[in-house]
Amino acid sequence: IDLGALVIDVPLVAKLEGLVVDAEDRPVSEASVGTSWTIEGDMRNPWRGATTDEAGRFSFTDEVYDAKQPWSLLVFDAERKRCALMIWTAETWKEPRTIRLEPAIRVHGDYMVEGTTAAPSWTNTMVSSHAEDLGIAENLRNLCIVQVRSTAGRFELQLPAERAVERPRRDE
Repeated sequence: IDLGALVIDVPLVAKLEGLVVDAEDRPVSEASVGTSWTIEGDMRNPWRGATTDEAGRFSFTDEVYDAKQPWSLLVFDAERKRCALMIWTAETWKEPRTIRLEPAIRVHGDYMVEGTTAAPSWTNTMVSSHAEDLGIAENLRNLCIVQVRSTAGRFELQLPAERAVERPRRDE
């Protein structure tokens, strides 16, 4: 009996390493570096990632299923006042990168149930960008940068200003 072909997606393991610096190119220790972030209440930590050492260096691995698929790497200093966003693919991250932090922008808002003055009992706000909008790829999935969970019907997060967003170069 021929059962046909069996297709198994095996993830690639991408090694992400680099240096986090401030606007004056000084190393930033204790910065949180991550590819998947969830904010819930005062907890603002990555699911997968690393913390920079005293010299501002980080290194960790992450699984990817498509070397051309873009992923986000969001970085915050320990005080969550400065941040940066790097868009990467397994194809373009071939050597350690330097990531420069800039002052973060506060993004916040409240949800209301239509026709009432009540807030919903649970919300999940996702901040994402489409790969085409980032100018790096066509016909690829939306790129989730961070999600905020709340039982109070509100969201608040910090994001980098446009100048603190690095995209892969098309020639990489």
